[in-house]
Amino acid sequence: MLNIALANILSAKPEAGLPRAKRIIYLFQNGGPSQLDMFCYKPMLEKFAGQPLPESLQKNQSATFIDTNAAVLASRFSWSQDRYGNWYSDPAKPLMKVADDLLFLHNVKTDVVNHGPAQTMLHTGMPIPGRPSLGSWISYGLGSEAKDLPDYVVLNSGRPSFGGMSLYGSGFLPAELQGVPFAGTGEPVPYLDYPRDITTSDQQQVVQRIAKLNQVHFNQFRDPKIIARTKAMELAAQMQLSIPDLLDLSEESTDTLELYGADPQVHSFARNCLYARRLLERGSRIVHLVNGDWDMHTAVHSGTEHQCELSMRPIAGLITDLKRCGLLDDTLVVWGGEFGRTPQTEVSPLGYKEVGRDHHPDAFTMFLAGAGIQGGRAIGQTDDFGMYATDGSTHIHDLNATILHLLGFDHEKLTYRAEGREFRLTDVHGTVMENV
Repeated sequence: MLNIALANILSAKPEAGLPRAKRIIYLFQNGGPSQLDMFCYKPMLEKFAGQPLPESLQKNQSATFIDTNAAVLASRFSWSQDRYGNWYSDPAKPLMKVADDLLFLHNVKTDVVNHGPAQTMLHTGMPIPGRPSLGSWISYGLGSEAKDLPDYVVLNSGRPSFGGMSLYGSGFLPAELQGVPFAGTGEPVPYLDYPRDITTSDQQQVVQRIAKLNQVHFNQFRDPKIIARTKAMELAAQMQLSIPDLLDLSEESTDTLELYGADPQVHSFARNCLYARRLLERGSRIVHLVNGDWDMHTAVHSGTEHQCELSMRPIAGLITDLKRCGLLDDTLVVWGGEFGRTPQTEVSPLGYKEVGRDHHPDAFTMFLAGAGIQGGRAIGQTDDFGMYATDGSTHIHDLNATILHLLGFDHEKLTYRAEGREFRLTDVHGTVMENV
């Protein structure tokens, strides 16, 4: 096997502070969920339904397809409050079961209005592909605990993400720090079985011999991608032994499967949430779920109902299960999309009967749980229409700085030298949210 210390590949890492989280589950909602139909009850949308927004709110709006004077769209859902005063629409109501653990951020803001750049911005701090993802920065900072599983795993369900590999790529960090995606359809990890007439010993010999050849190649060219290829090959061989146990849900009780709403035989976000817990138990520290199709330019109400039906119960089940297993206290759970949706109506030029909402980067909702966070709270308020934050925004850079802080890192010191200068996830921006 390759015998090269990580110190020869990775730059020296900063000393960590006192982390509240040792691991993270990022529940990324692909496409931009409508905060106004899930967590932000705005009675003024009903009062002004069918009319334009007040002119004062139209001036600086960033939108993709609608005119700023488009008609206001009221949410058609009924709403309930938890005992802390936080709002949930009927489709999002299953999350009320874990209201004690949720910290809502209602004033999140990003710089870009289109999906690909916005997803890349959320995950890398820049709207242009090529930078390391949040998960890769965390893996770089924490190192790996898992011996026979990837430290950073990506679980897909629903529509492929607009940002593609930028959501979990390692950029200029060493390639072995990128996320390992499980398949979004069919078998989560294909080719687990050995070819016919090939034994474990046969394969180990192949891996060892290729590693020796790669070592010769590395000594000549000093290309770290050679190291990454060898490590990937060694990990793949180990995963042939570890993955079957991970994916075997027969040991999970009927009550646990019911908690998530997961069918062991059906690929779903619910099953991925259960896999996320099992991955943490086996040493993986970064589990990134890419879920759904929340891009609702049409049919925003029926679409929100459908996506919530697929995801709210599993999320509540995951948080409940992590708490039951003693993992929630030092696991950070993050939920959110690349932006939110507008308070105005988007009418399809194709003649769809049910209207939607356009992209809205200026104020949208995410939530956090676990990692010692005091739940039952909300940070940030927006105006009566949900257009803009009224008490300061939480920029994506602030969110990422806070995530790193909860994991024990100073975002200004977690750096990597590339292209002649030091880089970091938050670039030259970001302020840790002390009230988290």
